Amino acid sequence: GLRGAAHETVDLEADLKLAVLVAGLYADGVTTLRETPGNRSRSERLLRERQVVVERRRQDDADQYLVSIAGGQPVGATVAEIAGDLGLAGPLLIPALALKGSAVQIRQVALRSGRRGFLDLVRQLGGEVEIEELPYDTANLTARFSQLKATRVAGPRAERLLEQTPLLAILATQTQGEFVIRDVQCLREGPEGDRLARLAGLLRQVEARVGEFPEGLVIQGGAPLRGGRLEVGGDPMTAMAFGVAGLLAESEIVLDGAEVLEGCYPEFCADLNALREKRR
Repeated sequence: GLRGAAHETVDLEADLKLAVLVAGLYADGVTTLRETPGNRSRSERLLRERQVVVERRRQDDADQYLVSIAGGQPVGATVAEIAGDLGLAGPLLIPALALKGSAVQIRQVALRSGRRGFLDLVRQLGGEVEIEELPYDTANLTARFSQLKATRVAGPRAERLLEQTPLLAILATQTQGEFVIRDVQCLREGPEGDRLARLAGLLRQVEARVGEFPEGLVIQGGAPLRGGRLEVGGDPMTAMAFGVAGLLAESEIVLDGAEVLEGCYPEFCADLNALREKRR
């Protein structure tokens, strides 16, 4: 028994906007929402590809658009290609950048503004990553061996890369010079305990040169990584980061707790094995 509604909140986030429009499609009456010119998203395109009518009209009394959808419309069939998650592509770039003679192509990943922080950082460090742009904000990425220079990641950039801090730390071990990650002290708080200290401990287990301070880590790049048995806990990004370290280390790394990847990237280990076999 859904009813159409006029939503006054301006510029809903893309996922929420799509949810509101889909709800309106199954409601009685018309559902509307407001947004500024720059907030146009692919939500309308996704619905129009399925023969759903979505209107977007500029309002005379304000610099806003009114997006509306009438309930009860049939939804047509379509062939949909789902772009890959750029966040899950990041771990596969590092072996190609770090191992001599390597190259990896990752096909059709979503490449949207505001969500490409790790990719932009890699290129800033000197990473050779070719971006072949495709329709609908997607791209093919090709990464090749590169001489990576260390840098300092802090402030807003560190905040944007917060969840990728374990991956950033492994990348840092492959750079030339002193790599500083700071302003990530929030990783010391929360129900999971001190994740930053745990990350530093894992890095020391593989003999990375790492220093720890209250706000972050400092990692000396260029030191060879060693193997070992690691407990990666329940964090998928930590599991992926040290899975990648297994390709870079001089001996085997065994991960306890890697089953956490089943919920987000179940083929990760198989993909790493494929890269390892091609390396041989």
